[in-house]
Amino acid sequence: MKSGLLEIVTPSSAYYPDLKRMEGTLGDGPDRTRWRTKQNLDYVYLMMYAQGRGTYYLQVRNEHEL
Repeated sequence: MKSGLLEIVTPSSAYYPDLKRMEGTLGDGPDRTRWRTKQNLDYVYLMMYAQGRGTYYLQVRNEHEL
């Protein structure tokens, strides 16, 4: 991390809409809908951040997120 090779990125809480007001979709309950929406917004934020940072992009996902 000191060399700048690895960066930790986190959006501010203002980046997210009120996830408690999300309507269910795809037959999912409210918790699953909020989780899926937040996950998609996290990916969008990360891709926007990484867009101008380099040629390659690698996203490592924790298997417990599934």
